[in-house]
Amino acid sequence: MRVAPTWRDPAARATFRTSRVYTAVAVLGVSNLVMVGIMSIVPVWMDHHGHGLGLVGTAVSIHVLGMFGPAPLTGWLSDRLGAGPVALAGVGVLAAAAVGGAAASLASPPATIGFLLLLGLGWNAGVVGASAMLAAAVPSGRRMQAEGVGEASMGMVAALGGPGAGALAAHSGFAALCLAAGTVSVIAAVVLRRSLLAGVRSAGDAGA
Repeated sequence: MRVAPTWRDPAARATFRTSRVYTAVAVLGVSNLVMVGIMSIVPVWMDHHGHGLGLVGTAVSIHVLGMFGPAPLTGWLSDRLGAGPVALAGVGVLAAAAVGGAAASLASPPATIGFLLLLGLGWNAGVVGASAMLAAAVPSGRRMQAEGVGEASMGMVAALGGPGAGALAAHSGFAALCLAAGTVSVIAAVVLRRSLLAGVRSAGDAGA
């Protein structure tokens, strides 16, 4: 059975125009925006502080390990605890990592590596949890399209996040960039938490 493209199918468009879909896509976008924004500047900033390529490579490698290494665990937690709580934990960790980046001196390798690891872990939980939320928010026949929507949102914010982060860091400094990323993460966490609480109340009302 051939599935009509989403933009041509009114029923499909209606399926995607729900608060659950919007929230999941927003969390995917924010998770990638925060990670890309900070990581697009970190190697340059570390070089500016006199770190060699060896340390820069080690820090980035540990960050990447945090991004992808925990995926089996966060996937399992999404099944056990729910995708929403995992996504909420992810944006919370992203906020903590951003604040840590603003507070930590990039002249200190352990502090730099620590907040980059935390940034990777937050990205992982945010993306895995929000992806599972998005898949659950649409009918099974639309999940491939939903994945495309999520990937597109992540790609668009990445395209904007890199140049935007460079301009902000050049104008106001790395700490300001991290604080801006942390603010975006906190806003996403508040919106997601309200969405999850609204879902719980709706489920309770339906079961009453």
